Amino acid sequence: MSSKKSLSSNSLNFSLGEPLEIDNEKIGSDDEINNNSLKYEKIAFLSDLNTIVESEVNIKYIDQVKYYNDYKLIKKLGQGSICKVKLVEKNNMKFALKIVNKKILLKKKKFQLDENGNMVITTPMEGILKEISILKKVNHPNLVKLYEIMHNKDKSKLYLVLEYCEHGDLMTYDEEKNIFIVNKNIFEKHLKKNNLELDIEKSYYTENLIRSFIRQIIRGLNYLHRIGVIHKDLKPNNILLDKDNNCKIIDFNFSSILENRWIDNVGKKLDCNDYFRPAEICDLDKDEIKNDYKGMPVDIWALGVTAYILSYNKFPFYSENDNIIELYDKINKAQYEIPSKPQRSKYFIHFLKKCLEKDPNKRITSEKIFYLKWLNIGEKENLKNQCVKVVKFIPTQNEIYKNMIFFTTYINDLEKLKDDKRPMINKIANKILDKTKNKGIHKVKIKFKFKSNKDNKIKDKE
Repeated sequence: MSSKKSLSSNSLNFSLGEPLEIDNEKIGSDDEINNNSLKYEKIAFLSDLNTIVESEVNIKYIDQVKYYNDYKLIKKLGQGSICKVKLVEKNNMKFALKIVNKKILLKKKKFQLDENGNMVITTPMEGILKEISILKKVNHPNLVKLYEIMHNKDKSKLYLVLEYCEHGDLMTYDEEKNIFIVNKNIFEKHLKKNNLELDIEKSYYTENLIRSFIRQIIRGLNYLHRIGVIHKDLKPNNILLDKDNNCKIIDFNFSSILENRWIDNVGKKLDCNDYFRPAEICDLDKDEIKNDYKGMPVDIWALGVTAYILSYNKFPFYSENDNIIELYDKINKAQYEIPSKPQRSKYFIHFLKKCLEKDPNKRITSEKIFYLKWLNIGEKENLKNQCVKVVKFIPTQNEIYKNMIFFTTYINDLEKLKDDKRPMINKIANKILDKTKNKGIHKVKIKFKFKSNKDNKIKDKE
């Protein structure tokens, strides 16, 4: 968000009201968009609303079938360089079980530059822990969900019970042929119904289907940006499809969490696939290490690259011989071809142009993007209304102590917290519930005024 000056003070003033009506053809000014977004509430990490069970794992065999606590092993799904993934079942529900060997990962030490350009020793375990910390705090239909964490102290393993995305990657990449291949599961019903076969190497997604996917990805991405998380590795194989072909963003190993979610200045080093690297980090005439970059525009650029891939089954910027200098030069110029086939609408091309804008300060934001016409053509729900349909903010104790002190919430949400074990949360909820009892009030604004960390006074406004 652009209004940074007021955030250093101990109060933040904004008013509630109806959403701004901005024509689809026009994207409002920063002030208009920010006012629209701030009208209801700020969003915090949902550690209060998204409870993750943690337990010791007990591996057992029943009728020669392996169980992890109550999770029955079905089959192995895959194995990467840092983890194994297995399909498990509990109460007739399927989950993906991600198994991480901490001892092995802690041994894989390497020197690399951190986000501030300093040389440090890191291990893959740091990325896993970062991913866990983010997944424990988010709750959105277009982000993969973490249900449970199991520990095995003896073998030093972690078992993450994750949402199972049955239909796999949004697209897969064939390195030898340098093409992206559509997901056959998406067309399965249509093919069976019409007795057809699909040549997946020559097939393209329709523009309507691409729009459906991008709308979902944007919802998830905007949610992350609102809570101060930069994904930094958005690409088609980090977007999975569930059995109903709903998009789920995964893999937060490279993500960053903004210390102040309104000030986006992520760092000096970006870990991501080179073909998704934005123009501002590919200027060969400058020393990349000395250039701070903003995180949110990085995600928007990657969204544009992803949209291009979904449309044309290939990268917008590519080097035949994996020549990094050639690739960076192409990216830095932000010049890409628009193929004649498959033919796409002018509104889609406009969408790409907004996402693949060379200047990160001019690149469209995850707020303004909701107002682009292409995203809303033929859709029942206009995405610009998503700016106000946000998750309610319930403050954690850390949020309160960091002076993030002004928010609005609903009485129904406070009812859930009146018996909370944390004294501060319990006190807030019960104080407001007592004041609003039998008054027919559904929503309240709350303001905290701190004299010191030990002497807090709570004020609330109906």
